[in-house]
Amino acid sequence: MLKRIAILLLIFSFGLSAAESWGLILGYHRIVEKRTLHPDVTISDFEEQLQYVKDNYEVISLDHLVNCIKEKKPLEANSVVITFDDGDESIYKNAYPIIKKLNIPVTIFLYSDYPGKGGFTWEQAKEMSDNGISFGSHTKSHVILTDKLKGEIEEKYIERIRSELVDSKKIIEENIKKEVKYLAYPYGQHLEVVETEVLKAGYIAATGMAWDRNFVSSASLINLKRRLIPGKCRYSEFVDIFKNTNLDKSSEITNEDCR
Repeated sequence: MLKRIAILLLIFSFGLSAAESWGLILGYHRIVEKRTLHPDVTISDFEEQLQYVKDNYEVISLDHLVNCIKEKKPLEANSVVITFDDGDESIYKNAYPIIKKLNIPVTIFLYSDYPGKGGFTWEQAKEMSDNGISFGSHTKSHVILTDKLKGEIEEKYIERIRSELVDSKKIIEENIKKEVKYLAYPYGQHLEVVETEVLKAGYIAATGMAWDRNFVSSASLINLKRRLIPGKCRYSEFVDIFKNTNLDKSSEITNEDCR
């Protein structure tokens, strides 16, 4: 009951009708024991942040948000999607137990060269996948898709980014035995030519790094808005992200802090 009241208050505060329902997508990188670099959120901060989201919003899967956008079907309540980038081993070691404890859906955008080379293993990825964690692609080698190599002609550039997209999808699918439908653009960078190749590769949707609500009625599946949460984001700043209707100005924390 208290959760529903809180949701209704949040809807009222944003002045939204049910037909204008939206989903916010949050992104994380590494979950560590002690605060270090900006992308590294501590275990205690991560659990506190997820508990806040669970207590005040509907936490939904990326699948559910995408399906509602595709069908222009309003969400039951304004919602939050939790995602991770890269595939660092700390996700399995430190975040996964909290995710299971709170029983929330999560999508991990994995770049397929990472497992076993600093990231969690393919065996751990399969375990998480078998226990409800969804996987998307973050390309094969985490390359900036918009950048051409020195002296690279257009044809070779397209061929290279196509390989990054197609090979990553295939490798992840072969290891987790499930379809990979979503992509996170490395560093949030994309152009029309990249978006075209993303769709050709068989992805249904992709996330950038622009921060805003994804309105069910108007969101672009090829450029879903997402906010990456850096380690320097204190609890009060995290809460302010949701309470300020001007999301672009809702905090001094920007995506530049966590690329």
